[in-house]
Amino acid sequence: MKPLRALLAILPFVLGACASPGAPAGQPAQSSYTLQPGQRIDLGGQSSIAYDSFSDSRCPESMKCMWAGELTYRLTLHTGAATEQFSLGPSKPAYVSQALGGARIALDPAKLPPVPPAGVAPANYPVTVSVTRP
Repeated sequence: MKPLRALLAILPFVLGACASPGAPAGQPAQSSYTLQPGQRIDLGGQSSIAYDSFSDSRCPESMKCMWAGELTYRLTLHTGAATEQFSLGPSKPAYVSQALGGARIALDPAKLPPVPPAGVAPANYPVTVSVTRP
């Protein structure tokens, strides 16, 4: 009977911890999403991000190029009141959205695709972004 009482005594604390939404007090709420080209994901509250397209003009490692090139992901943020188009890439890894009240949308640099070999067209690159709400 004692184990049952002990379990009943701590149950409210365990359930309370499971029911607490969001980040700890004082911490911004952050979520991570991986999208394929053409995909749109729901952020909740009538907001979503669409992965419109990408371009990859990076110089293959086996080539000597005049310009290093760049990788760019084009995305659109849709909210109930506004639409914001923006680009992310290694040279511009984050975007701060006014429509989402200053939320920061950032590229995950650990998930960037390698430079494709010379003569090989880039594949459809997925993109992983984190959304951090203030």
